[in-house]
Amino acid sequence: MRILNKYYAFKDKSRNLRNSEFKLLGNINFNNKNYPLFRIDINSKIKNPSLCFSAAIHGNESSGVSGILKWLENNNISRKINYRLYPITNPYGYHFFRRTNHKRINLNREFKKENPEKEIKLIKTDLRNKLFNIFISFHENSTKDKEDFYIYSYPNKNSIDFSKYILRNISNNVIIDERKIIDGYKAKNGLIIDDMESSFEFYMGDNNAKVSICVEIPSKISIKQRTDIAKDIIILTEKFYL
Repeated sequence: MRILNKYYAFKDKSRNLRNSEFKLLGNINFNNKNYPLFRIDINSKIKNPSLCFSAAIHGNESSGVSGILKWLENNNISRKINYRLYPITNPYGYHFFRRTNHKRINLNREFKKENPEKEIKLIKTDLRNKLFNIFISFHENSTKDKEDFYIYSYPNKNSIDFSKYILRNISNNVIIDERKIIDGYKAKNGLIIDDMESSFEFYMGDNNAKVSICVEIPSKISIKQRTDIAKDIIILTEKFYL
């Protein structure tokens, strides 16, 4: 079972890390099968800097999952940073490699609703009273040849400046999307100022993070390249503070 393979991979890795906590937030049940939604905390006693990473809210966008796991497996995790990881935000969608959950709902449009899907309720409850310096949601854009790497930034100065830092320093490994219109939004040098208030990154910018961005990794390149880009973004984020 695809989701359980990754669930146990993350759980086993968490057990081998110092100052790490693995927590099952709940199960998404469908057709008498459970799809676990979990998170990992590392160095939770450290208050600042604090980083939060999310992946696979669209289940067919898997490079964030593999990138986070590869970063964990490299064993170069700083002991001076507080980390929270939501590696598979849409466990059913990830298992079946589909964008939506079992109800065919796009979970990244649920965060502003008063009664969102169970996955989002669990995450919002888990985030209560938490504040992070930086939140990054890992996504992949479509397979269209014209789409390269770009970022959605929460509309505050800190998020925009951090997005530009990532775009400057990741550019040796990827092609930055230079289109002026991306996904129907105005863009400049691969940067879109986000106005999707129902998204995870916008919710975090409003409530739980000083900096909040969504990175769009091009899915037209190989999964190995995509995985390495996600891992490199985490390392760049650490370097921002170290």
